[in-house]
Amino acid sequence: MLSIWPNDEKLKQFLNRLLRKMRRLKLDSSLADVDAAGIVKFLKFGKQKAKIYLPIEDTGLSKQLHFSSLREWRSTEYFIDLLTNKNYDHIVDLGANLGYFVLIESLFSKAKIIAIEPVKFNFDILKINLSLNYLDEIDARNVAVGRTNTTVSIYEFGQKNWSTVNLEHANLLKSKGYKANEQKVEQITLDNLLSEFPDKQKTGLIRMDVEGFELEIITASSLLKSFNYDLFIEFHSNILGKSKSLELLNHLKKCGYKQSVIVFNEEFSKEEQILDYENHRRVQNLSLDDLINYFDIVSDQFLRNNCGFELFLNKL
Repeated sequence: MLSIWPNDEKLKQFLNRLLRKMRRLKLDSSLADVDAAGIVKFLKFGKQKAKIYLPIEDTGLSKQLHFSSLREWRSTEYFIDLLTNKNYDHIVDLGANLGYFVLIESLFSKAKIIAIEPVKFNFDILKINLSLNYLDEIDARNVAVGRTNTTVSIYEFGQKNWSTVNLEHANLLKSKGYKANEQKVEQITLDNLLSEFPDKQKTGLIRMDVEGFELEIITASSLLKSFNYDLFIEFHSNILGKSKSLELLNHLKKCGYKQSVIVFNEEFSKEEQILDYENHRRVQNLSLDDLINYFDIVSDQFLRNNCGFELFLNKL
């Protein structure tokens, strides 16, 4: 079976990384002269735009958006198209971070939005960004989502979007020299959230970027099988490995999901590319069965050595 991963374009990657490094050194120099904790900029999505506050302390998503208006631009474009063409009643956003995708949801959907962010630093910035855009109606909650209702530890890294409840992944990052602060946060289950929307006929969307914790969240839910939810998951196959990836995919199949779209995002936005990457196999429509069959034959080492992808799933 042909690999679902796009072909390596190492020369383009080298040149793009070199250009990005030069540009970001210049950006870092300019930010060093800013006498503030962060900056506010406009994110532009076609004719729509939103304000976002980017704290200089965050060396992850904020640093990328200092330079570019788009993060994971292929997924962003697909997501906007999805929101525009689907009339969702409600959206549950798990791992809302600073609010990048929440702002997109507010611009392109009339759904009721619940935004979940467990890291206190990120949550405080999320609230600022909701306020900047007069989005008081969005329900933002400083909790984690997992298998049980309890108190858990979350590990906050300098790259705030790397923060995770997944202890194994946190330890791996720390072994590579990244420092983390441990903090306690209340954890609830996905079913706690879904039970707030009892009408099974309504259409919902769950967006999830939880740094390898997606298996625990999804397999603990008994309501996901009954409700007609579309899923938009950052699928961390590199963190999960083969066995857990297959467990998650097979569980989703049992929940009634049939069709998938997978999106491989470049590590660069369009503005950061000196040479564009080929589109070949960067966006693919696959049945969930075909995706499971591929994961059956690929090695665990291959998955851990390669990036994951965005996974869009529906039951129709």
